Amino acid sequence: MTAPTTEATTTTPTTAPGIQPPTTEEFINGLAELMAHSARTPILRWPDEYGLEYEDVFFPAMDGVTLEGWLIPADSDRLLICNHPMPCNRYGYPGHLEPWTDFGGFEVNFLPEYKILHVPATTS
Repeated sequence: MTAPTTEATTTTPTTAPGIQPPTTEEFINGLAELMAHSARTPILRWPDEYGLEYEDVFFPAMDGVTLEGWLIPADSDRLLICNHPMPCNRYGYPGHLEPWTDFGGFEVNFLPEYKILHVPATTS
């Protein structure tokens, strides 16, 4: 009988087909450019696609900009506010689509985490 062996494996983030992964310098420069001069990104997914009821909400910030969001109701007396970094939006980030591929060529989708946060805790 032989002892099982374990090998360390490295995983590389996957990118969209046909997009070469950026060098470290390209990644950092792309990130800096996105933070400084990003265009508004489209919302590609909605909570109802993950079985979550939601309501679009709008309210003014102190500087007069209208903030937009989703209210995902739950049977709870707690409120969780999920904010996102620039240039993401409430759904995530469409980095797998042009012109947003400079950040690595992958999509970020926050909705699976929203669904996990929405599931009520089980009691033992």
